[in-house]
Amino acid sequence: MDERELNSTIEELSKAAWNVVRALPDRPSILGYSGGIDSGILAALATQCEKNVSLLTRGRIGSSDVTSVQKYYGTKSAPVVSVTDRSEIERAANQVVEITRVSSLSHFEDCVAFWLIAENAEKLRDNGYIISANGPDELFCGYDRFRRLVD
Repeated sequence: MDERELNSTIEELSKAAWNVVRALPDRPSILGYSGGIDSGILAALATQCEKNVSLLTRGRIGSSDVTSVQKYYGTKSAPVVSVTDRSEIERAANQVVEITRVSSLSHFEDCVAFWLIAENAEKLRDNGYIISANGPDELFCGYDRFRRLVD
């Protein structure tokens, strides 16, 4: 792929992302936020489109998810941070195993994380829906294993 094709592809991806975020209903929502490329891009786009989005993360004390969301300042409301302990993760993992089958550890980890986020979101009032982002990590080598392959 030459530079012109690459720039064109990036422009098309950018347009698609903007269109999706602009199309979100104008109701309060919760963004499952990790501070990674995926949720970071979605949080920035939602803020720029003036969507009423609250960031929600669950993580262990000192995890990068928790420290990252505490630093984010571009939302209309304060981020919600829920510290999760080992027993909660194990409980969620057991519940996920009962209802789904996944083919890889990373997909299983995503399912457990979304389960925990959904549990928290359900307890919060005045939130119409949950949004999340998956994909930019894969597109832009956000995962460490992809960076190692490139190196």
